[in-house]
Amino acid sequence: MGYAERLDNGNTAISWGWANITYTEVDPHGNTVLEFKLDPGIISYRVAKYPDDDYGQVTSSAAKQEEQFVSNYPNPFNPATKISFRLKSAGNVSLTVYDAMGREVRNLIEDKLMSAGDHEADFNASDLSSGIYFYTLRTGNEFTTRKMIYLK
Repeated sequence: MGYAERLDNGNTAISWGWANITYTEVDPHGNTVLEFKLDPGIISYRVAKYPDDDYGQVTSSAAKQEEQFVSNYPNPFNPATKISFRLKSAGNVSLTVYDAMGREVRNLIEDKLMSAGDHEADFNASDLSSGIYFYTLRTGNEFTTRKMIYLK
């Protein structure tokens, strides 16, 4: 598996996509070049080939998603929901709820030092109107925002 970039004048990427690659030529710099003759001209492709078992980036992405795990259940909810999150390391945490207009409606956790691991916070919206709300988890320089729906 590899990727191909369509080049205009041999050096500007126009678009790219994944494809199984068949090599036709390797230039002195080690680049593989495929050329297809189409009327009225020539389209050149620069191609890179990776081993089929090279999944380093995929593993990194999956690990990053797991470290930033944030969700609420149930969603939609009435009138309460539980917001769960996982911290990859200890640090100061803030968890804030906003309405659809971006106004802060509740500060569930305010700059509190918390340990690494799984945590939960309860949100009761019985005093609010039904609608779409957003919650933002801030940890150090990172933040994650998710949507939740309150139905009465």
